[in-house]
Amino acid sequence: MPDSKELTLWKDRIRQGLAAQEKYGNSKDWEQWERYYLGQYAAPLRMNYNFALARAKVPQVYYRNPRVIPVPRQMGRDAHARVLENVDDWLVQEMALKQQLKLLVLDNFIYGIGILKFGYDSEYGFKPDAALEGELGATALSSRNEDLERIEYNANIRAGMPWVLRVAPREFVLDPAALEHYSPQLSHYTPKPCLQLRLERCFP
Repeated sequence: MPDSKELTLWKDRIRQGLAAQEKYGNSKDWEQWERYYLGQYAAPLRMNYNFALARAKVPQVYYRNPRVIPVPRQMGRDAHARVLENVDDWLVQEMALKQQLKLLVLDNFIYGIGILKFGYDSEYGFKPDAALEGELGATALSSRNEDLERIEYNANIRAGMPWVLRVAPREFVLDPAALEHYSPQLSHYTPKPCLQLRLERCFP
């Protein structure tokens, strides 16, 4: 169990982050902005301009066919760059990056903020002692319990593979002391049943 003083400190930081989110991000208005996007107005409108504007703007912002183009730093490394390009383009497709970018842009339109989370192997934590023996030692079974039954069900996340997911703005809290490109802490909370937590290897 964490120390009570440390737990109190983290709770205070999260409260400060939520207060900053409300002050600077207008989080109290997010639900209203969602209703506007969905056309749920107090009085019926003939045209939902918020939805129409979002549908028109989103395709203009995200990359329709995201690709990675490595540039070799040394002469004679062109073949290596082409191999790396093919591998990266394959990963972009496997991780469904395009779909996540579309959700990210829509979040920016509705809430004024969009978050992408990058990870590896499993959604809720990589446990080294669950790794399989192999040449690379890069594949683990963190997404399965002791009986090798699957306990994570996101289709975009595969064992031994990197992943990227859009994070709902409501589930993300930024440290109010964050700088432009650095934050001492980031909080991402996800409601989960206690039974599932007991099955996961990352929570002894």
